[in-house]
Amino acid sequence: MDARQFFERFFEPVDVIDRGFLTGYYEPELAGSLTPEGGFRTPLLGRPAGFVGKGSGPTPPGWPPGMTAARRTASGLQAFPDRAAIEGGALGEAARPIVYLADPVDAFMVHIQGSARVRLGDGRLLRVGFDGRNGHPYTPVARVLADQEGTPRAEMTADRLVAWLKAHPDRAPAVMQANRSYIFFRATEVASEAGPIGAAGVPLTTGRSLAVDPSHASYGTPIWLDGSIPAPGGATEPLRRLVVAQDTGAAITGRGRGDLFFGSGAEAGARASLVRHPVRWVVLRPKRPDRPGPRP
Repeated sequence: MDARQFFERFFEPVDVIDRGFLTGYYEPELAGSLTPEGGFRTPLLGRPAGFVGKGSGPTPPGWPPGMTAARRTASGLQAFPDRAAIEGGALGEAARPIVYLADPVDAFMVHIQGSARVRLGDGRLLRVGFDGRNGHPYTPVARVLADQEGTPRAEMTADRLVAWLKAHPDRAPAVMQANRSYIFFRATEVASEAGPIGAAGVPLTTGRSLAVDPSHASYGTPIWLDGSIPAPGGATEPLRRLVVAQDTGAAITGRGRGDLFFGSGAEAGARASLVRHPVRWVVLRPKRPDRPGPRP
């Protein structure tokens, strides 16, 4: 029994979304250092001491309405500072640097993607992954920049955003800090040939792992995508593929909203940055035992 026969026999469509929306993400590969030396001065911070995240366990007494993360202090739960304040050192020694990168824009994009492979000077590979956020709302800075520059939002792709930020180092910090959300990281023990660990707790698979809003699609849900996406060279290619919900992200909200994992490295990033396309979703679920479907 091949994969198609398996899903046709044991699964059935339960939700069809004709106008879903798909973007792409990837795992950057960058040079870095474990200490602030040479040109490596921009840290990726570990989860601070006293971190409490809503949904990671029982909600503590006195949890403020609307708060998704806080830090435990002697006077009770307190909201974390925003991106600008954290980058200015507001957390002090409470947040330990995991690794240092050379370019603040590259570090910002690691925050957006949620993971990275960092090549150290001695050749070792360090992998970092998501380990919490400061609880402030996520703001897509591509929209912020598009509105400031008078550019149609649909034209402000990730590669165009990065190019602008690197070409305008005097204005880039204010644009990036418009996203008050800040990500904390941890070092991960994942084999170099495997994908980063997604929110479902398993390594992501290139072209098959989908980040979703878990309030609309549970982790592990198989979803059939039908549409088209950009191909190398400026053309488009059909996308007719079964994927699995295995991850999430701050920008991935709502029914029919997905982010397809394109893999690791610059080539994957170039492809992922171009995807902002409508797709048709077909959500599958296991059939009831009393109607398994025809046997092959």
